[in-house]
Amino acid sequence: MLRKRRVRVSKIFRLLHVQNVPTNISGVHCRLIRICLFDLTGRTGRQVVSNVHTIKAQARPRVEQTWIFISKTDGEHSSIEFSDFFVRSNYIQTDVVILIEVSVVHNDANAKLVETPLGYATLPIIGDSGHCCLQNKTYTRTLLSGNFFEKNSAGSAPKTTQIKLSLRVSDVNEAIVSFVDSLPDILIWNPMFARLGFYYRRSLGEVLLKQRGNPMSGELICDPFLATFPIVAEQLDVMDLVRSLWVEKLKSYGNKKREESEETAHFREVYVNTAFVLYDVIPMPEFDLLNPQVLAERFAILKAFKEQYVTNTDPLKYLSTHRCKPVDIFGQAIDLIGRHAID
Repeated sequence: MLRKRRVRVSKIFRLLHVQNVPTNISGVHCRLIRICLFDLTGRTGRQVVSNVHTIKAQARPRVEQTWIFISKTDGEHSSIEFSDFFVRSNYIQTDVVILIEVSVVHNDANAKLVETPLGYATLPIIGDSGHCCLQNKTYTRTLLSGNFFEKNSAGSAPKTTQIKLSLRVSDVNEAIVSFVDSLPDILIWNPMFARLGFYYRRSLGEVLLKQRGNPMSGELICDPFLATFPIVAEQLDVMDLVRSLWVEKLKSYGNKKREESEETAHFREVYVNTAFVLYDVIPMPEFDLLNPQVLAERFAILKAFKEQYVTNTDPLKYLSTHRCKPVDIFGQAIDLIGRHAID
């Protein structure tokens, strides 16, 4: 089984609201919050030193200056609207902080969708002692103007805006702490997917440590689940579908206790029959959060696929009536150092 790996920072954050947001931008398509770990000095060799996690906000009805967030996981909303995210970090440098950027996606003068940053805030995570300095409480930050990437190139100090961001910090919930503890040292992600990430990490560990005669071998390991999960993890609509199907699967087990290996094997089967098929077999436009037409096309495909999958419990019926792509077996090799590698 996977053992807990201790990191310096492992916390849950909940976005509460953004206030005093200017409303002078017309044609707003969506409101976004982007979160990453950021090295203020660049001594690590780069400045964004984690993945970038995105959350979609909503304008409060009749009060558009205030943005609010969805804190329920009832299945009525997509995962990108979920207010919570966890941060895992093992950096010891005090200059590595959480950076949160607020932006709007809107139509410009040429009716083209563009993303305009409204400001950003930082939150220290490591104190001078080298330990986590985050307290379990509510933090409120006043945003600085502009795009944080422009701060160095412009050569001038950013200005303070009127926009205020509030978020709550807490310990990782006991229900998911064992899953979160199994994930990479550096990660910002949605807690709704922590369990799925655990299955991936457990399976990868099994393959790398137990199923290879020579752990130093450079031989390709072909596995559709392990090769594609890190890539599919960025396609939130597919992840939502897989998670909803898996939640229903878990409910069907009732209170029956299952071994980790058994549960992981069952998830692997569900994943290969759904997410892998959608990613590698069924032609779909590439996921693009900023393209509503693409999202609508993908939604229609995913809806039709799910309806037939729920009815037949496998993808064959759907595949037999829709155009498919040939599977490239050489594209199913596990990549441990690429862009989508989860180390």
